[in-house]
Amino acid sequence: MPSFGICKYRAENEEIVRRWYAERGFRVFAGADEATTGFFSRARAINHAARQAYTTAPHLHTYILADNDLIPSAPHLLTALEQSAYYSCITPHITTLHTSHAGRMQLLHNRSTLLYRPRESGSRSYVVIRRDVFDRVNGMDEKFEGWGPEDKAFLLNIHKQLGGALELDGARLHLWHPGDRSKANRPQLMRNRARCNAYLEADAATANVLSKEYGDWLRRDQ
Repeated sequence: MPSFGICKYRAENEEIVRRWYAERGFRVFAGADEATTGFFSRARAINHAARQAYTTAPHLHTYILADNDLIPSAPHLLTALEQSAYYSCITPHITTLHTSHAGRMQLLHNRSTLLYRPRESGSRSYVVIRRDVFDRVNGMDEKFEGWGPEDKAFLLNIHKQLGGALELDGARLHLWHPGDRSKANRPQLMRNRARCNAYLEADAATANVLSKEYGDWLRRDQ
């Protein structure tokens, strides 16, 4: 998961999410954005976390790429993990339940909450993927700055190069936090959207070239 805990709300959310995974026996790798470009890059942070898993836990063959403010539907996540050997990647959730500030505080204090509003989400930022597939598509494209739509481009890259993606109909819980200023930076967002469109229009060979323009994901910080 990308670790973006520069404000107390995000740090508290990460505490809630880490606790959820720990209670179910998952190992969490938190990635930082090690390049200073003015905006926190989700793509760089996820690649950083994946490198930790790749080098320190080579026995782990399946990754869950998820933000530190998302709690998944456990049954859908289990299904995705069980089916991961048969697909290039799986997105377990199409609906997002957005908590209120009060709702996330209830979760922080180990109480359940019904203080959320459901919304179908265009984001597919929660992905179950095998380690070998992540490596074959060269991780996440670090040409994307900030947040969005690097998640869409990542899935497009997998689809164009490998195919075999599966989408389940689960719902995930998104914990409230203040907005991210990088999403409001229009020039940066326009560059990201243009790059995502390049993946949309690409064939397999072009997607392969695009995904390698920033370098090798495994050796990026070596």
